[in-house]
Amino acid sequence: MAKVDSPLQLKPGVIREMTPKEKLEFLIKCRLYPEALAAVGKNLEQPDIASGKHKSELLMNIGVVYLRLNEPLLASRYFSRFIAEHPWHRDLRLARERLAASYSDLGYYHAAAQIYASEARKHRANKDLRW
Repeated sequence: MAKVDSPLQLKPGVIREMTPKEKLEFLIKCRLYPEALAAVGKNLEQPDIASGKHKSELLMNIGVVYLRLNEPLLASRYFSRFIAEHPWHRDLRLARERLAASYSDLGYYHAAAQIYASEARKHRANKDLRW
């Protein structure tokens, strides 16, 4: 965990620190989910991140971490926040699908089916959503 917080040497003479987004993605790939939440959760409310361009990715990734930790209620909270705060984001459809998956895990099958159906109506050409 200490290596994540220390500066990286990319090339001789080139040293930089990881951004919060990079830290979260690294910890997710290493399957260190509690450490990922501890490292980034406290940074999410900082003013530079709260208004920065990485906030949407952080919200999405935190939701994914909670899904992998089998906490669909917390995951749905972050996916809903992503959808509300970034209604025109390129990953909006993915966030809605993940929200539906978390609803399904919670046992809210009707709400999940409504989200899946609305996405299927919008994107009929997608072979995965035909049913």
